[in-house]
Amino acid sequence: MRDELIGVLCIESDRSYRFHEEDRAYLEVLGGYLAIAIQNALLAERGDEPCESAPPSAERRETPAPNAPPSHATARSRSQLEIAYYQRDECVLVGGEYLVRSVPAKILRKVLTENRHDGRIEFTNRQLRLDPSLGLPEWKDNLESRLILLRRRLAERCPAIQLAPSGRGRFRLALGADFTLTEHP
Repeated sequence: MRDELIGVLCIESDRSYRFHEEDRAYLEVLGGYLAIAIQNALLAERGDEPCESAPPSAERRETPAPNAPPSHATARSRSQLEIAYYQRDECVLVGGEYLVRSVPAKILRKVLTENRHDGRIEFTNRQLRLDPSLGLPEWKDNLESRLILLRRRLAERCPAIQLAPSGRGRFRLALGADFTLTEHP
């Protein structure tokens, strides 16, 4: 059933430039899950087993187990990631290629900075919500949506860094490569 058109999701606005890159990413995730739900409904009508696959647009990637520590490869065999955070644009580039911007970029910067300084790999959503440097609104912060976007971007463009759920409201940083984080104004 992959590479098969299941439906079309159309989102419109009367305002010009209303939607941004983050909006597109959220809608892609939503569209993938809607496609799975529609496929399962069609299969149920025919009496087949429901599909348990990922969204049609997502590639299957192995992610670390929720409680598994990051890979312990030797420093010689691990690759080196060049990660740059640009404060003015609030964006992160990995190896000179755009990864993510806005709040997800700030979250990644915070997690990587704390890992570099303290060796931390365990984080909670609550800690992120209470951190004023992330600029989350006091009400309806959509933190989970932003984490989903960040996880998805990392899986697509930088699989050596993963944010794996490790419990309710918790996640773990899993690094498959060494990194240098540079910050630019």
